[in-house]
Amino acid sequence: QESRGLGDVYKRQSITKEHLEFLTEIDTLLDDTQNDLMADVSYHLPPGEKCLSVYKASSITPFNKRDGELIIGELNVYFIDSHKFSDPLEMSRHITSVPKHITIPYLEIKRIHFRRHLLQNNAIEIFLITGKTYLLAFDDTSLRDKVFDEIKSMELPN
Repeated sequence: QESRGLGDVYKRQSITKEHLEFLTEIDTLLDDTQNDLMADVSYHLPPGEKCLSVYKASSITPFNKRDGELIIGELNVYFIDSHKFSDPLEMSRHITSVPKHITIPYLEIKRIHFRRHLLQNNAIEIFLITGKTYLLAFDDTSLRDKVFDEIKSMELPN
């Protein structure tokens, strides 16, 4: 009796019409989720700015990690802080009680580098001509690479 690998088992299964309909429904749901996310964050953009894409990201500083959405616009990159206050004490402190929204104009971006965060290749660091830097972490490397490529594809003058 010869042994069969998993590849042989999968070759014998045929893809039915129901499988294709299910996959189409999943793609539609993912597209709808992306569109809903873009609509939710569009009110954070200045008038006339067009939202090209939205990604889940975290802004990393030496003392804080802020989760939020990274919006790639036509003129700027925006980080919209979605920090929720965990207790009344935190709410009463002035430093953490203000959402930390970030606007990064493409005109001010000097360099972008891949970085590691928590021992994973999942972050980028954006250097500005003003001397400021922003470290943004993502869920995985492929998302980081996609954001990096999208920002680099914009016309960066510096």
